[in-house]
Amino acid sequence: MLTDTDGENSETDTSLDFAHDCGYITDAEHQEITRECTEIGRMLGSMIKSPEKFLTSDL
Repeated sequence: MLTDTDGENSETDTSLDFAHDCGYITDAEHQEITRECTEIGRMLGSMIKSPEKFLTSDL
């Protein structure tokens, strides 16, 4: 379900903060990956709001 996927994306964002705070990733890595995570969240939000745009007629 898409809402589960969106929740997983939020968990990933939290994990990125944890990794950064613990020194596992640099500031630059954190910024880049967080930016990508945010973009994925936007895409998932779009899919949740308008799922019909992403369905194929082959179903």
